[in-house]
Amino acid sequence: MRSKNCCRGGKKNDAPPGAPQDVTLRRGAERRLMELPLQSVVPRTEGDALTLLHELQVHQIELEMQNEELHRSQDELRSSRDRYSLLYDFAPVGYFTLSRNGTILSANLAGATLLNTERSRLIRQNFGRFLDKINSARFKELLDKVFSGNNTHTFELLMSKGLQQPLFVQIEGTTVVPGDECLMAVIDITPRKQAEDNLLRAREELEQRVLERTVELARSIDREKEEMTGRLQAVEELRNKELLLVHQGRMAAMGEMLANIAHQWRQSLNVMGLLIQQLGLFSESDCLDKQLVSVNVAKAMEILKHLSQTIDDFRAFSEPDREKIPFRINQVIKKTLELVGELFTQQGISIQSDFVQDSQVAGFPNEFSQALLNLLLNARDALVADKWIKVSSRPENGRAVVTITDNGGGIDENIIDKVFDPYFTTKKLGKGSGIGLFMSKNIIERNMGGHLTVRNIKECAEFRIEV
Repeated sequence: MRSKNCCRGGKKNDAPPGAPQDVTLRRGAERRLMELPLQSVVPRTEGDALTLLHELQVHQIELEMQNEELHRSQDELRSSRDRYSLLYDFAPVGYFTLSRNGTILSANLAGATLLNTERSRLIRQNFGRFLDKINSARFKELLDKVFSGNNTHTFELLMSKGLQQPLFVQIEGTTVVPGDECLMAVIDITPRKQAEDNLLRAREELEQRVLERTVELARSIDREKEEMTGRLQAVEELRNKELLLVHQGRMAAMGEMLANIAHQWRQSLNVMGLLIQQLGLFSESDCLDKQLVSVNVAKAMEILKHLSQTIDDFRAFSEPDREKIPFRINQVIKKTLELVGELFTQQGISIQSDFVQDSQVAGFPNEFSQALLNLLLNARDALVADKWIKVSSRPENGRAVVTITDNGGGIDENIIDKVFDPYFTTKKLGKGSGIGLFMSKNIIERNMGGHLTVRNIKECAEFRIEV
């Protein structure tokens, strides 16, 4: 034993006292010193003492280095712990450590503030004491889910007991190894819930307003339908009245036509009677020859043809037009003048015509003829002395313009704006219905898309048609 220590001591004496040695050698020396019995540790020679002293010095240096390392590690651990404590305590989210039965083992300041309780008083309190009966039962079920596995579970609860005001919270929970504790992060979502509730109420109010507005609109539509129905009925009644006016105007014009036709037929029949009497007289006197018979027959046939033409003209005038067709303006004017020519001549009225150029338009020729006839009859009734009516026709700016002028002294300026109103007349009772000019204006403007106006020029009234 002594020789072993001497050998080992001699090997150590080569190094200066107090120099650091290999860690393996130091640990081996420590292990051997601990294995030796106490009496064997006591140095027996000076060399053993020096060796032991050297090893103790080395061990002391290692211990001092380990002590410094330990202090440095403790400082770092303390700093980390302080940082963790700051992060944990002053986090914006409440953190809780709970046991399996929901007992609070630890909590941060945010959690204590959230529950309006001092942190020291929260420890060993059950988390369920802040929940009502329904939410407490839900919390227990959710806590069992958290401890049943390693997954993180998220759920929402209403905390109302022991708080100044109810809180809606979102909880995220996960277990901690070895599984007897769980960490829970509790987030206050009351503002979000309130916003959702406000949004829900706003949506419900909006839906209610939309429903009320829809009902109101439906009622308004019903009222509009009723009003529209009333308007349509009024328009239909007005249309029927206008049709009645047109019919009355047509009947009045046809009366004038019948008077003219009766006059023409009476004259023609008188002529035919004279021809027949002439044939009879010449037959009795034996002066009847073939040439006389031929001449009289020819004259009679001409008269019969004229009578037939008057029937055709009257039928064409009385039949309403069914659709718009193209027609010549001057042709219709001439036929209309032929219908009243004999009657006007008999009444001492001179008709002057001035046809510059014929124009073709699309419309209703019979209705246009009726409008002309009404204007001519209206002009006739205004004439007093030196009676004449002038009818002119010419194209102007791409439209056909027809003017009817009479020397009846013009129209009083106080009533000139009313002459086209229905039932307005200046004639004596029974002499006029007041619908002729109204009907003419409807025919020209409504049915043919033209214009009918009147003005006074040099004590004459001029009616102007543009189609």
